[in-house]
Amino acid sequence: MNFSEHKKNSALSAAVLAGGKSSRMGRNKALLELNGMTLIGHVTRIAARVAGNVLVITNTPQDYAFLKLPMFTDEVKNIGPLGGIYTALLHCSHPHCLVLACDLPFLSEKLVRTLAETAGAADIVTVDAGSGPEPLCSVYSGACLPAIREQIDSGDYKIMRLLQSVRTQVVPVAGEHELENINTPEDFARAQKHAQGRD
Repeated sequence: MNFSEHKKNSALSAAVLAGGKSSRMGRNKALLELNGMTLIGHVTRIAARVAGNVLVITNTPQDYAFLKLPMFTDEVKNIGPLGGIYTALLHCSHPHCLVLACDLPFLSEKLVRTLAETAGAADIVTVDAGSGPEPLCSVYSGACLPAIREQIDSGDYKIMRLLQSVRTQVVPVAGEHELENINTPEDFARAQKHAQGRD
């Protein structure tokens, strides 16, 4: 894939979190295909158009070898997405890291670019499409690491708690499907129907 024609933020890394167990889906949701592309393939492609580099946080790197991207396993196991964010910030090569869930089939470059252009305005810059802040479509500063480590050490793994404990800026965005994610077979069926309607 050649993304040289896209303007990238040289101070921004991107990390796609693919550490979930997909228990409600019954199979690895990141590898589900929509419009001929895996969900994680879509998200990494969008991220690569904006960020200086892209990495994948996963405990099953063999599943994503086809992406040909750097991969890191969770530094702290079995604590959910907070552990993925922590790992991403430890390994990213830029001051800020765009963190994305692996299952955002309708994520757009426009939304991600809006986040990238706002990076640095606060410790966390996140988006809200009307249902509240979305922590797995947000830019995190390396300055968040001490607060994350403190939460981990205290056994508090709630990402929303982190958003409340550091400087967070919320960017309102339009588009009801932009942040739609996939957790169950029913979610995927709805996404397929929506994708067909967009074609």
